[in-house]
Amino acid sequence: MMKPLVSYVITRALMFVLSIWGAFTLAFFFFHLIPGDPVSAYLQQLEQQFSQTVDAADAAAMAAEMKARLGIDGSLPEQYWRFLGNVFIRFDLGPSFINFPKPALEHILEKLPWTLWLLGTSTIISWILGFVVGGIIGTFRNNFASQFLINFSLVISQIPSYFTALFALFLFGYWFVLLPTKGAYDPGIEKDLLNPRFLLSVARYAIMPAMAVVMV
Repeated sequence: MMKPLVSYVITRALMFVLSIWGAFTLAFFFFHLIPGDPVSAYLQQLEQQFSQTVDAADAAAMAAEMKARLGIDGSLPEQYWRFLGNVFIRFDLGPSFINFPKPALEHILEKLPWTLWLLGTSTIISWILGFVVGGIIGTFRNNFASQFLINFSLVISQIPSYFTALFALFLFGYWFVLLPTKGAYDPGIEKDLLNPRFLLSVARYAIMPAMAVVMV
């Protein structure tokens, strides 16, 4: 009895590890498929933003330093093995490219609670809707409402999630202007979990993204 269970757990664990490795590997090579030099482009953007011209030698030194910090110096195999070592052994995702040199992991940890909140809210709403819609369809099988819900669900399930999100953003954010289009809560309200206004603001800002997730 235990052998099949142990075999199943080991198999699933290996599949999980392979999936994680594959995801990071694809991300690594997709980044290197982007044409041009992202570091040079970023430094040029900074020069334009601050209206300052940097000497060529200084710019080259800055680019070399930034590439070393980002781990994108050296040959492609060297970069790949260094990347895997940093991720899987040191658990270091390196500095953020946009907010250099702030660690990328800090950005992830800052946004993680909001992601979990949205995921949890969407999951609960999906369960409730699933029970309600499933109950209606199961109880009134030959009713017009049940047939409509079945067909509507089939149509919605085939629409890409990004299209649903864009449609909801345009309809409720810009056309009817009923819901906010960005952010997690009203910036004019102090962040306080004991403040009802803050909680209501968070719930209001979560309606549109949660709706887009639930519908697909």
